[in-house]
Amino acid sequence: MPRLQVHYLPVEDRFLHVAYEVRYLARAGAGWRRFGKGGVEADRRRLARVLSEGSTLVQDSLLLHARNLIEFLILPATPGPKGSPSTDIVLADFGLGPVSKTRCEELLRYKQPLDVHLMHPTVWRDSSFRRAYKRADEGRARQRVDWNEHNERIVTRVLRVLEIVSRSRKPWGKPFRHLHASALGIFQSETRTWPPELASRDDVIEYLKRLGLP
Repeated sequence: MPRLQVHYLPVEDRFLHVAYEVRYLARAGAGWRRFGKGGVEADRRRLARVLSEGSTLVQDSLLLHARNLIEFLILPATPGPKGSPSTDIVLADFGLGPVSKTRCEELLRYKQPLDVHLMHPTVWRDSSFRRAYKRADEGRARQRVDWNEHNERIVTRVLRVLEIVSRSRKPWGKPFRHLHASALGIFQSETRTWPPELASRDDVIEYLKRLGLP
């Protein structure tokens, strides 16, 4: 069996996967603004007629992509077993960052609740269990967030951190600025189209080549 190499996946392919996460965070965020708790009631009813509990599905998509991007933006790569290279895709792969402590704390406050209430079935999902241990160190970080109140805020904060790191004058700053602007446009107006140079692999690679990347 071949051993993993440190740079076994080219950085341009890593960017493709980041673009996917950002794209669908923006789409889900726009969907939540329209069909979520604060959306237009007529639109919410229309969605319910064609997709039962559709707003919950939109919310789950939003939180899943937000959680993945929180890890990408603020967590270091975790070494693999027996010292093998990390397979995580992280901001440092692109020579960007690090994110400030304040911004990290803003996003990290959501990570454990997302892990518990979305990613893993654990006893912390049980409300009576959480109440019993809410003063414990683990319990304080694992209380359920009122997602209805925080969904839009989470998207905004993730995109804000993406904007900040994209201001870099380093080579990867420019495609990340384009990525942020495209996502923000969709989040603010769901009718916007996603640019092809940030979608399919061939178009992404060609776009990066025009920028002289990687």
